[in-house]
Amino acid sequence: MTNLIYLSISLTNIHELPPNTLNNTNLCSLIIFDLNIINNYSYNLLKNFGENNNSIKCDRKIELSGNFNFIPSHAFVIESHNEDVDLSITFGYSKINGSSFELGAFINAGRTLHLSFEGTFELTYLDEKIFKPLLDAYPKSTISLEDCLLDCGNCNFLWIIETKNITLQQITGTNCYNGKSLENLTIDDFKYCNCMVFILNQNFYCFK
Repeated sequence: MTNLIYLSISLTNIHELPPNTLNNTNLCSLIIFDLNIINNYSYNLLKNFGENNNSIKCDRKIELSGNFNFIPSHAFVIESHNEDVDLSITFGYSKINGSSFELGAFINAGRTLHLSFEGTFELTYLDEKIFKPLLDAYPKSTISLEDCLLDCGNCNFLWIIETKNITLQQITGTNCYNGKSLENLTIDDFKYCNCMVFILNQNFYCFK
């Protein structure tokens, strides 16, 4: 497969890629449907995803769809590492939710990532431990949540609101399932986060 540039896999019995499957290819765009499992190091040897190649226009794009619900810590590590080269990863229909990501799932890629969650309706919040390290270390990274049904009352969004002048330039599609938007929320909307709430006579009391 060394001469392939674009590869789309669908309507097959291929439901996972073992580590180092795509060995020494010139792939620039990889699309896989019906994926059930995402393994560590499956894309490790996609050399053009990590090197500048002036002979071809390389999109450096991975699109994944299927019934997978877990992203391991080294899923998108690529052996020929060049942190100056961006990588775009699109998650189509899947069963990903807010707790589907192992620590390091994206920061371990070691480069700017452009993440797009399309049809991932179960992803209702962004875990700070997973996404903030990527955005801090690689500020040109972006996250698109256009098709997600966000629960903007979830305390897991507090980290975004605290620095929203920066993070909401990196994150798009921040509309909530109730018609609101993260852009319109303030710290006061999360005042009961990080505290023990006690209700007395219909009044809320917060103990930190």
